[in-house]
Amino acid sequence: MRKTWHVLYFAAIVATLSPGVGGASVVRLASGNATCAVDTATARVMSFCIGGTETLWNADPPQLDAPDWAHGGMPVCWPWFGVNADGAIHGTAWRGGFETQSASRTNLVLRLAASGAILLYRAALSPDALEVTLETRNTGTNEMAFSAGLHPYFRVSERDDVLVHGADGLNFEDDPSCPSPTNGTWRGVIAVTNYLDRIFHVNGNAETVFRLSEPTRRVSVEFLGADAVNVWNPGYEKLCPGTIPGDSWRRFVCVEPIAVGSSGTVSLPPGGTHLLRIRIVPSATDPEGKEKPE
Repeated sequence: MRKTWHVLYFAAIVATLSPGVGGASVVRLASGNATCAVDTATARVMSFCIGGTETLWNADPPQLDAPDWAHGGMPVCWPWFGVNADGAIHGTAWRGGFETQSASRTNLVLRLAASGAILLYRAALSPDALEVTLETRNTGTNEMAFSAGLHPYFRVSERDDVLVHGADGLNFEDDPSCPSPTNGTWRGVIAVTNYLDRIFHVNGNAETVFRLSEPTRRVSVEFLGADAVNVWNPGYEKLCPGTIPGDSWRRFVCVEPIAVGSSGTVSLPPGGTHLLRIRIVPSATDPEGKEKPE
């Protein structure tokens, strides 16, 4: 990909942009040892590093022009999560149409206008975390039904070594396509050793924390405004929609905050707003599994 860099100065604060796939632009944020790259047309986080260590997995080359679903980074799912009646997956926002409202060294605000609705996207980078917020506004005169999600592909060394913490005591259900799908109340940690598509139900009015752990890395994933969390990895059993090259499904696990309401959609009255937030906090561990500074 051609890399021609342009530099914009916002009151002595630098945001770096480069042409991306499909002619889009990437804004790069920086705070301390943390960096973040966001594709401004699609509101997709392409990279989030602390101390040079990447937190997110991306297909190589990136799949922003994929016709059905583009794997990698942290895409936006809106105005629906999952597959609709026409077979389209995860809404239309991930395909593009966002406009930049403001950008600074550590913050980015994007806006997507739709019929009767506005989606505001905010990314805020600190030295130890990345926070992304989706704000849905009903600008129409009728009640609005929608669902939304953020779909981070967390980079891991080996999927089979990953444990996901935070689900103990939560009600869950597997997608029917899972091997031996089940439902009930989850106990313990989640091991991701084959195709997994599992929804955990949480309290959308309270902060929920999940944590991915592997021998040398931990990632804390904090959610607010999500009433469910989807833990997903396609394994070799289910590599579509989209294309995941080779065995690179071993290099990521997705832990996705979603707002789907009690019946599959969230209802917003005219003038109403809904906030969905994720905060990602990576940390390294020593050989004994204890956290250590970056």
